[in-house]
Order: sequence, then structure tokens, then C-alpha cells
Amino acid sequence: MKISNLNLLNFNNIYKQVSFNGINRKKDSCIFVYDLDGTLANGTNEQIYKVLEISKARNAKVTYATGRGLQEFYILQNELLSKGCKLDSPDFLIANNGENIY
Repeated sequence: MKISNLNLLNFNNIYKQVSFNGINRKKDSCIFVYDLDGTLANGTNEQIYKVLEISKARNAKVTYATGRGLQEFYILQNELLSKGCKLDSPDFLIANNGENIY
């Protein structure tokens, strides 16, 4: 899709009027997305706990992104649990490299 007739001067004027310091957001309006494969899932129990605690402290929605399918995610979750590493269930799961969102 091609965007045409974009008035850059108008856009720049609007942009200058926006102050991100002045935006009041509800505490539950943020989302943290964590990649699993090769990153979060490779962490220790302490590392995973710390990362997820940051999300909880900000009352954020937790989302995992993975190349795995839904069933493979549950297998990974159980594998980590058998190693003593609890990977909490997310609020959302982006699976199959973005093909499915649960």
C-alpha cells in the first residue's frame, strides 16, 4: 500500500505538540513481550523470576513470542518445570513466528 499526499509540514507541527512526559497511562496499559527461544527459556529460575517480577510490578500483560506451536510451548513449559524453572503462563502467546496469537 502506498501512502500519498502526506503533508510532512502538518505532521511535524503535530509531532512538536506531543509531550510523552505528559501522557498519563493506567498501570495496566503496558505489555511486555519476551522471546522464548534462545533467550528467556535459556535463563535460570532466578533470571526468569526476576524478569517476570518486573512485569508484575508494573501490572503489565505478559506475552511470549516463539517459533513454536501452542503444543510445543506447553512441552517447553513442562520441560522447564521438570528442571525446577517455573515459566508462568502468559496473558498472550505469539506462536509459530507470529502466525498464531493466543
